[in-house]
Amino acid sequence: MRVLCGALIVSTLALTGCTTVLDEATGLIGGAVGPRADTQADGSYVLPVFSIPDDGTKFSTSSPAEAHNSLAQMVSGMNESERQYFARIVGSLGYYHGCKDRGRRSYIQNTFTNPNQYGICNMSTFYDDTKWISLNLIYRGRPDSEVVRTVQRRYLLGGAPIGQPYDVGYGSATAWNRWIEWSGHRLNGMTRTEMVEFFLDKTNGRFGTQRQLNQTPYEVQPG
Repeated sequence: MRVLCGALIVSTLALTGCTTVLDEATGLIGGAVGPRADTQADGSYVLPVFSIPDDGTKFSTSSPAEAHNSLAQMVSGMNESERQYFARIVGSLGYYHGCKDRGRRSYIQNTFTNPNQYGICNMSTFYDDTKWISLNLIYRGRPDSEVVRTVQRRYLLGGAPIGQPYDVGYGSATAWNRWIEWSGHRLNGMTRTEMVEFFLDKTNGRFGTQRQLNQTPYEVQPG
């Protein structure tokens, strides 16, 4: 599987019956502040212009490899700012669909009560949340932050090892499967242009200006 040089994806989420008056009100408020994309005569938003044209590649969720590779093709040739921008959009779409479908923001379970798993199904909020999550997709080529690591239990006193080392977490293939099952399948068959159009429609044009597309790339990368 080739490296996803400019990927994007992120944690996924879900929300069953989360479409509420509060969701829509938040969207309207968010769309009323900050820079917005210009609108065309038919009411649709003017899309920011990437340095490379949309070649018609469609995102495929038929398998983890197809998801990874089709996304890699979609961002091929993009500069760093554009990859990060598009990664955040893809991540936002995953959050939004999962939230609407399942009733909570993330498929990653928490042993303790995590208020961040519940909330408003608002695309603008998800975009704000994906700034750092999207970097996992770009630099690790996976849609979440879970990574396999080896753990060795030790005695509290003396530090002597207990038993054999064991792995925790999961690999990229599992990460993609979990994301696809959660909500990623909703993006199956969409082109880059269709994803950006849907995103701008649900954010009332927020985050759709040329300046935001060309913003300075994040310098911090996942460890």
